[in-house]
Amino acid sequence: MDIQDYADGVTAKAVIRFLNKNPDFLAENPSTFEKQDLGLKDGSIVDFQRLQVERLREKVENLEQRQRSLVQAAKSNTVTLSRLERAVLQMISAPRLEDALETITADMAQTMKVDEVVVALEDPFGTLSDTKAKGFYRLTQGSIMNLMLDNDIMVVPQAYQEAMVFGGTDDVVQSCILTRIYIEQLGMEGVLAFGSYEPGFFTEEDGTQIVSFLSKAVEGVISGWLAKQNKIAAVQA
Repeated sequence: MDIQDYADGVTAKAVIRFLNKNPDFLAENPSTFEKQDLGLKDGSIVDFQRLQVERLREKVENLEQRQRSLVQAAKSNTVTLSRLERAVLQMISAPRLEDALETITADMAQTMKVDEVVVALEDPFGTLSDTKAKGFYRLTQGSIMNLMLDNDIMVVPQAYQEAMVFGGTDDVVQSCILTRIYIEQLGMEGVLAFGSYEPGFFTEEDGTQIVSFLSKAVEGVISGWLAKQNKIAAVQA
């Protein structure tokens, strides 16, 4: 059907309303202009071609901005991963278990840009009572099950009882991520915990792949040091 067959029923106001509701229509349908008189109207020239060019320029600028943002995010992730790699290497090469733990709790906090990083282990028999390191805490048996239930990772936007793993700073930690760790030699459960003093700092949308990787690295480092200490004790005995 030719448009002329029903054009008589379309008013100028209806066309204006349609164009206002569909601002991209003219830019996306340039052939519309082919049969239109775009000359002088009431003393002004409506330059649709210029408007099209400006609209296309805006779209290009938006795409370029998105591209720059993606590149910047990729660079930031690369820098973070590089720093984490160095932190893990420092853990592995630490001369004592206490030094390894302090590398975890101090260097990782700076790398991850959070306020607190702690390692907390259930130690009902006091096996690690002589281990002293900032950010390392001993928990009573059953604490991890009460907090974590069957979860390996918990993202907690608003921390309440979960903050107890942060020891002396539990009253200021407002948001946290807890990831379960297990020290096989001693049958100990524990958590690697990241905390922020800002409520809602961690959300369910946050990725947890890096946290999972770090928990396995911490497991390995602590297990390795305990195995080394047991060998030393056996030789001395």
